[in-house]
Amino acid sequence: MTFDPVRARELLAEAGFPGGRGFPRVEYLHLPLPIERNIAVELQAMWREVLGVEVGLEKKEQKVWLATMRELSYDLCRSSWVGDYNDPNTFLEMFTTGNGNNRTGWASAEYDHYVALAAAEGDVAKRQEILQKLERILIAEAAPIFPVYHYVGVQFRRPELGGVQANLIDNHPSGPCTGRSKRGQITHAERKSAVPCNRARRGLRRCVVRRIRGGCRSL
Repeated sequence: MTFDPVRARELLAEAGFPGGRGFPRVEYLHLPLPIERNIAVELQAMWREVLGVEVGLEKKEQKVWLATMRELSYDLCRSSWVGDYNDPNTFLEMFTTGNGNNRTGWASAEYDHYVALAAAEGDVAKRQEILQKLERILIAEAAPIFPVYHYVGVQFRRPELGGVQANLIDNHPSGPCTGRSKRGQITHAERKSAVPCNRARRGLRRCVVRRIRGGCRSL
């Protein structure tokens, strides 16, 4: 998906809303957190400036926010997913028809078919092609969601500490860490102080979800 404001305005005009005139007001649902508010305000300004579309902001505490998404009682909202394992399927499968994590109202027999194909494909290269096709459907063609940003993980450790390996889900338990301090072998207690026992924050992929109404995408 590329940023093409000219084409976006053309499509808006073709839909009967030149310059955003007459476009129905929609609401963007978000959590009552400073970072969420900042993102919401920025998106609101972009939609107004680029498309001439006015989007309202609606904040709800987490329990209500989750219930609102499950009930599909929203126009636009911010959502996220944590990669459970190191494979694109952890993000792609959740948008299949009937999946409990698919809170968009979107369903596609074609998409479901390709997810099943990817699960059954043993050839790595062929499977990668199928996964790329799924991603194109999800964020470029049907586009029930569009990615906004990624979280990043930051860790601090002593340079002599070993056994800490980079990984895509940013998961670093302290158990396997080894190394030597100036006094000699690092003890278990020292390892715990160097890398906390609780798992570090894993990468989160955040996106804005568009509810599907009557087979048509809302903005």
